[in-house]
Amino acid sequence: MANERIRALIVDDEEPARENLRFMLEDLCPEVNVSGMADGASSARRLIEELDPELVFLDIRMPSGTEGLDLLASLPR
Repeated sequence: MANERIRALIVDDEEPARENLRFMLEDLCPEVNVSGMADGASSARRLIEELDPELVFLDIRMPSGTEGLDLLASLPR
């Protein structure tokens, strides 16, 4: 169990932001595995159901209609 990495999902509408965060996590946090990246709430919801991440980096302002905090509130606890 000690060797298992934390499954993480990055959600941001800006690709450079997603890539920069992924790079920083890979470089600085070897215990974190970026399992997926999403560019909006609908793809994030699908990936959350599919990947069951333990950690989600969520942009709170996205132009896709559903903001990050709205997505967070809609997820099961």
